[in-house]
Order: sequence, then C-alpha cells, then structure tokens
Amino acid sequence: MNTTQNILTHNELASIQQLVGDTMQLIAGRSFWNPTTTMDAIIVTSATVVTIWGDSEDLAFEGFEDTYSIIHVSDGDLGGLEEAKTKGEIYLQHAGQVISGVNIVRETITEKRQGTPTWVYETDIAIVLNLENVRLCIAKSSHHDEVLKLLFAPLSSELAIPEVIGGWRPELGVEYERSTHVLPLEALLEADD
Repeated sequence: MNTTQNILTHNELASIQQLVGDTMQLIAGRSFWNPTTTMDAIIVTSATVVTIWGDSEDLAFEGFEDTYSIIHVSDGDLGGLEEAKTKGEIYLQHAGQVISGVNIVRETITEKRQGTPTWVYETDIAIVLNLENVRLCIAKSSHHDEVLKLLFAPLSSELAIPEVIGGWRPELGVEYERSTHVLPLEALLEADD
C-alpha cells in the first residue's frame, strides 16, 4: 500500500510556534477575492510576521500524476504586506488579542478497492490560531488548488473543521475513508524531535 504525506515540515511548524504568546496586530492577504478567501495570510503580531500560503505540487500516489494543494508557512513577509496595506486587504478586527495556542488539522484519506487499502493520503488541511475569544482557521478550500479560506469562530464554540473539496467519489468496488484530527502544535513539534 502506498502512503503519501503532504504535511507541514518541522521548520514550518517552528515558524508557527513563534506566534504563540504574541499579540495579534493584523491579518493581511494578497488577492482577497472576498472577505474569507486569499492566496496567502500574513499574520502580523507584536513580535513577528509569519506568512501562511497555499501552493500546489504534482503527486502520483493515485497511480497517475495530479496537482494537489499544500499549505506552506514562512517566517516574515514574502512581499505582500505592503501591497495588501495599500489595497486595504487587511483585517484589524481581532487586534490586541493574544494568540494562546495553535492546532493543525490533518486529514487522512484511504482508498479501498474490493475492501483492500490501495493508498493513503495524509495532508494538513488547516492551521487554527486560538486567540483570547475567537479562533482563526486558515484552511485549504480544495485538495487541488492553492486558495485558502479564513474562518472565524468563537473560542467558546466547538471547532468546526472546514470541508475541503476533493475529487474522490465512491464507485463500484472503490470506496474512500476520511478521518480528520485536530492536533496540538506542541505535540507535533515534540514528535519531530
């Protein structure tokens, strides 16, 4: 059985970890098409800047090559902050709130043919920032393009994991199992050490 991982690297997880304990100043994004969709999310805090951006890569785990989305994280601004400020593509709504923690949402999809697993695809589909009274979820909109969704939810409510659109539909003799896990950032960093 073929297993493919499309997950954040240790360095990317460490970049996100820098946000914990900092005070949110603003969120910016280039190419905001509407209030909740962007190609990148630039998180500016009292001490650092981290860019979360969507990208794609070609993988062949299904037996043929296709394009799959991936979330990346980089320290600093990749050149979009000033552009976003100029265009007014910034959010200030939760400025002043401390980021108390981060979770990574990881999805696993298993294809089964005649009941036998043929491949497993594991991918990080969202990064969740826990602020004082709200969660900011930065998620893939699809398994096949770079667009990210920004979703806000009260901290008091249960985390609604966004559905990521994929192309896997059951057919005769083929089924797909999906499981989604919300993982604390600290646990993932410890597991990598």
